Parts: sequence; C-alpha cells; structure tokens
Amino acid sequence: MSTLDPEAAQLLRRAIQLGDPGRTSVSDLRKAIDHPVPFQLPPSRLRGDAPLAKLLRRAMELAEARGSAMVGRADLLEALAETEAVTAGLDLERLRFVRFWVERVYQGAAPAARQLDASASTSRDERSG
Repeated sequence: MSTLDPEAAQLLRRAIQLGDPGRTSVSDLRKAIDHPVPFQLPPSRLRGDAPLAKLLRRAMELAEARGSAMVGRADLLEALAETEAVTAGLDLERLRFVRFWVERVYQGAAPAARQLDASASTSRDERSG
C-alpha cells in the first residue's frame, strides 16, 4: 500500500471529519477540498465506502504511474475528477485519451503554464465570418 504525503493525509483527515460517523464518502472528500482547515488535524481512522475505496486505489495507480511511492494531493484530486466525471455520465476512456493528448502536446507542462498558440485559436467572430 502507498503512503500519503502530508497534504493528502490532511485532506483525507478533513474528509473523515466532515463525513457521517463511521463512514466517509466521495462527497465528503469533495467537501474537504472545498472547505479546508488552516491547522493540522490529528490522525484518524478511515472507514470509507466502496466508491471512496475505488477512488483511493485509482490515486495509488496515478502515483505509481508517475513513479512515486507516495500518493499526493494531486493524485487524489485527479482520481476525484475522474470519479465525478463518471458520475456525471462521461466516458472515462475518452477523458484519459484527451488527457494523454494534452500531456503529449504540452509535454508535461504544468496546467498553469499551458497556453494556446495564438495562431491556433479562433475567436467566435472569425468562425462566423
């Protein structure tokens, strides 16, 4: 089993705190992201439901894919995005395909550093004209 980096552990502790007693869910993880706390939470025991367990396994796979033994906050966020996309009815394979091409085109650049080529973008006026 992979270990969690401090930020990921804090995020899961917050989800446990926000969840129903005895059971933590994917929606609790989303609430933890939306409502972080500025102080360190004490260790907690995670008793998650099946969808949360699947999300955590996916986060571990993502960490392994990038060659890390530790699951990071980014891995949890990406796994949560995939889970929410599937819940919304999107095809996970298509999402992964698009992610693959975006990463290939931008060659691993951070999302904030990705910018469209000015010649490649078209405005609404250019398309309608």
